[in-house]
Amino acid sequence: DGTLTAPGGETVTGGSVFGNGGTWAGNFTNTSGTFNVGDATKTAGKESITGTYTQGASGALDIDVGGTTAGTQFDQLTVSGAASLNGTLNLDLINSFVPTIGETFDILNASTLSGVFATVNGTGINSSEHFTVMYNSNNVTLDVVAGMGPLAQNLPGNSPTPEPGSLLLLATGLLSVAALARRRARRGTVEAR
Repeated sequence: DGTLTAPGGETVTGGSVFGNGGTWAGNFTNTSGTFNVGDATKTAGKESITGTYTQGASGALDIDVGGTTAGTQFDQLTVSGAASLNGTLNLDLINSFVPTIGETFDILNASTLSGVFATVNGTGINSSEHFTVMYNSNNVTLDVVAGMGPLAQNLPGNSPTPEPGSLLLLATGLLSVAALARRRARRGTVEAR
């Protein structure tokens, strides 16, 4: 939570790093560890890097969202230099918070930004809204948009198993498509004669 000064830079090659209100003085590289903004999992915080931030293909950044105030209710990482992104972004909703459509959470700021997170976990909020990750020239935001997100079905309380009625509708639709294909195939055979 204080300042760690390393003129040669810091490199995380495994494990987890936690912090709130601290500053990393020097270039920070996360090759294969987890950088958790906040003093513990599922707690909001704010961290700064005086230098560059590079996240490798095996690195992860954990971001918690539990309200609309940066640093106390949602995580924010500020980088004075350039940020180069890859690897995984893990999102967690905390404090029973449910954001509303149209809200934006500024989770990462840098002088310039390149790359994207190859994997994003936790975009689903509920059955009617989800986070979308927006990459801008100097920041990354989470925007709340309408619709069930790609991972919303994996949220606690949402069954990943389809309801029987949904399966019946799917099967009926597939049978209709198959029947239509058979009719067209027969019609093509008749026309060919």
